[in-house]
Amino acid sequence: MAEQVEKEIIAKGQKGLLFVGRCHDFTHYEFPPNINAGRDIMGNLLYKKFGDRVFQVWLGSDATFPIVDYIMKLRGHKPLGFNLYSSPFANILSPPTWYDAPEVPFCKVARGYVYLGARTSLHKNTPIKGFITDEMFNKYRQYYEVDLGRSFKSAEELDEYLQTHRFPEPH
Repeated sequence: MAEQVEKEIIAKGQKGLLFVGRCHDFTHYEFPPNINAGRDIMGNLLYKKFGDRVFQVWLGSDATFPIVDYIMKLRGHKPLGFNLYSSPFANILSPPTWYDAPEVPFCKVARGYVYLGARTSLHKNTPIKGFITDEMFNKYRQYYEVDLGRSFKSAEELDEYLQTHRFPEPH
C-alpha cells in the first residue's frame, strides 16, 4: 500500500487523500512486535520516509474515545474538526480494549480529528459483491487464509465469506 501511494501520488508531486482503515493509517504509532505479525503500518512507513508531508486525520463519531464522545454529546453531536496536537485531547489514552493500540495517547493515533456526528446519523458502508477477483484471490490467497484462519477454494468462496462475516449488510 505504501509503495502504491508513493508511486501514484508522492512521486508525481501530487497531493492525495486516502481513506483507509484504522490499522493502515497510524503515522506516529507502530504496532508492538507481539501484535504486528511482521506487518508495518502504511502511514508509519510513509511518515518515516516523507515526514510532515504525510499526516493522518481521524474521522470520528460517538464510538471513539469515551471522554471525547461525552464532550461531543454535550455539544449536541455537531460536526467539528481540530488539530489534536494543540488540543486538550492530545494526551488522553485510547481505550484499553483496543487490541492493537491499547492506552496510546490520541496524538500518537492521529494528527487531526474531525468529528462527523452521532454514529446513528452516519451512512454505513455498502459492500461490493464480487469485489474479490480471481486475480486478487490467486495473488493474495495465502494472506487471506492466514488473516482469516481458514482456507478457501475460490475467489467466489472468499468473497461470500467476507460479505457475510467481515462486511455484513447494514441493518
